[in-house]
Amino acid sequence: MSALEVGQEVVIHDQNENRLGGPVRGIVVKIGRTLVTIKGRYGREVKYGIEDRRIRDNYGHSWFTTLEQEAAAAQRDADIATLAASGFKLDWHARPTDADLHAVAELLRTVPDA
Repeated sequence: MSALEVGQEVVIHDQNENRLGGPVRGIVVKIGRTLVTIKGRYGREVKYGIEDRRIRDNYGHSWFTTLEQEAAAAQRDADIATLAASGFKLDWHARPTDADLHAVAELLRTVPDA
């Protein structure tokens, strides 16, 4: 996990984000020992756990990710789409790493179509 800093931009997800208009950007306002305060939706400051990155309320339906984590997830999705388009079926019990998926996908992207 990347280290958090005050003023860092993060992405706030919600279990109901389809209804709420999708994920929103937030700014880290304060970092404590176990909690981080993020100003997000509607300018509200909300506390999240540093370890699990879940909101501190009775439900835990909201979480945040850093922009780096969002970029890595987008890259992983693109690699999986490349593998699927090439006819590969992934065995998720093997739990391939992001680096392994990326290496195979890059190899497939460089091979000309036959």
